[in-house]
Amino acid sequence: MPYFTSYDGTRLFYSVAGSGPALVCLAGGPGADVRDLGDLGGLDRHRTLVLLDARAAGRSEVPADRDSCAFTEQGRDVEELRRHLGMERVDLLAHSAGTL
Repeated sequence: MPYFTSYDGTRLFYSVAGSGPALVCLAGGPGADVRDLGDLGGLDRHRTLVLLDARAAGRSEVPADRDSCAFTEQGRDVEELRRHLGMERVDLLAHSAGTL
C-alpha cells in the first residue's frame, strides 16, 4: 500500500487506479474517506486517479499536532504528494470540503 511522508512527518496514504493522465482526487469533509469516491463514475477509464486520504482520514495517520488538519495544511500535503510522485504539475479534482 503506497504511503508517503508529508512535510511534518505524518504518513499519508494514496492509491492509484485507472489509466491516462494523472488526476489527484480529494474527498469531502473532515474525516471523509477517499474510497467513497469509487471510480468517479468511470473516470478511471480515461484518467489515472491518484486518490489521497487526507490526514486523520481513511488510511492516513492522525498527526501529532491536530492543528495541522486545517485546510491550509492539507494543501501542503497535495504539494508533498506532487513532489513524491515526481509530477511537474497536478490536475486536481476535489469534492465538497476538499475544495477549500
